[in-house]
Amino acid sequence: TSACVRQGEAYGFDIDVSAFEHLRRLGTRANTENFQQADFLVSRPGQLDSFDFDVVLGNPPFVAPASMDTKQRESSFQLLDVWGLTGKHSLWSLFVLHATTYLRPGGRAAWVVPSSIEFTHYGRQLQKKLAELFESVDIVPLDGAHFRQQGTNQEVCALLVDGFGGPSATKSPGPAAQSVTKAYAALSMRHEHDEGDSLDKVQFDVVAERLHARPLSDFCDVKSGVVTGRNSFFTLTDQEVIEYDLPTQALVPIVQGGSSIPGTRWTPADQEAYRAANNRAHLLDAKRCEDSQSVRRYLDRMPKDERIHGVMGARSEWHRITVPRSIDAFLVNFSKYGPRLIINESDAVCSNTLFRVDFPGKSPKRARAFLALLLLSGWGRLWAELNARNYSALTLKVEPGDIKSFPVPVAETWRCAPSIRVMGDVDKMLRQGAIQQAEQVADEHVRTALFSRKCGLWNEIVESASYWRNRRLGVVGER
Repeated sequence: TSACVRQGEAYGFDIDVSAFEHLRRLGTRANTENFQQADFLVSRPGQLDSFDFDVVLGNPPFVAPASMDTKQRESSFQLLDVWGLTGKHSLWSLFVLHATTYLRPGGRAAWVVPSSIEFTHYGRQLQKKLAELFESVDIVPLDGAHFRQQGTNQEVCALLVDGFGGPSATKSPGPAAQSVTKAYAALSMRHEHDEGDSLDKVQFDVVAERLHARPLSDFCDVKSGVVTGRNSFFTLTDQEVIEYDLPTQALVPIVQGGSSIPGTRWTPADQEAYRAANNRAHLLDAKRCEDSQSVRRYLDRMPKDERIHGVMGARSEWHRITVPRSIDAFLVNFSKYGPRLIINESDAVCSNTLFRVDFPGKSPKRARAFLALLLLSGWGRLWAELNARNYSALTLKVEPGDIKSFPVPVAETWRCAPSIRVMGDVDKMLRQGAIQQAEQVADEHVRTALFSRKCGLWNEIVESASYWRNRRLGVVGER
């Protein structure tokens, strides 16, 4: 839905006929003749008997590029060309851009948009373009619980812009953003749960500071796993290795996807079982055997016009993948329960469906084990609920920059804690599907290592983690 307001009169578009039934229920508060059932993206301001509106409001459809139909894709290409933008944009971002053509100088607008505006490439492109068009641009996080009731499983924001035709965007929230924040604070007071008793992001950051927490990047290096440009081509099953007669010397063991790793350790036996289950457990590192005729024949299977695009096109030789000699740990970054650190005891590498973690050479094994338990504990769970991207009610995703800033409380006691043994116990529980039990064991171990005794603050951390997770999953009950 997109609506425009001029001199107290509201006009608008919606392609869904059911929206007009809601409009009619408003009675005299809305002149239904001002609204059209049409595709807003192909509309022009003249269709509404006016070219300059004071305000534009919108709740655009959250349609990803891959889900667009042919008509939407054609409109997308045309609008991107008009605005001089590149890459793939979700449909909602095009609504936002097109809506600006309806505004008078000095006009303002507000949209409900997904939180991806803050971390995707096209979201940043859109922000930059809006900063050129408006005096102020504000993004205010909204309470997703109120939108999930309407079937929206993404985290959402209010995108607020003011002063159309202004020189640049302000960096601090303007009056519009402040009013939305106050409105949602009032709305949250009517929510079934009492947020006031749970730690929020600001309070958590204060606790981390008081515990002298340091970023995870001080303890290890986190980056994307092996980037091939086409995992379905460069990773193979046993059957495909035999079919194409590829030499063993050209193959590197690889694991893909967090769902393949149930515990906190990845052993040679795990890799063998993963391979035997007909997974794509072999990575073709062609530069090891470029003179092999079977390798050359297999590489010839890649269409020449596809070799010059994307990651493959950026390489000096399209098939020369950068493969690390070893990886100390994997980090599951896309999960229902938040990020999880997996100590790698095998010789496998990981694809870019996981993060790669490398520790300094002298990093003790007990420190690595403690970090795995810390992420699994209430501390890690609360951080994830407050900082990870909520891609749906059931999935949290962290970006490399986010996880690098994960706060690690510094205490001499955790360096002496029996973390290796406890991590082994937790690993067995996770493999058996006893997730809640594993989290409780991790909670107790981390509490003892950090505080050495019963602590009300730790109880508050664990309870807050449960509250925010249950709220995300839609579980109703006492905190």
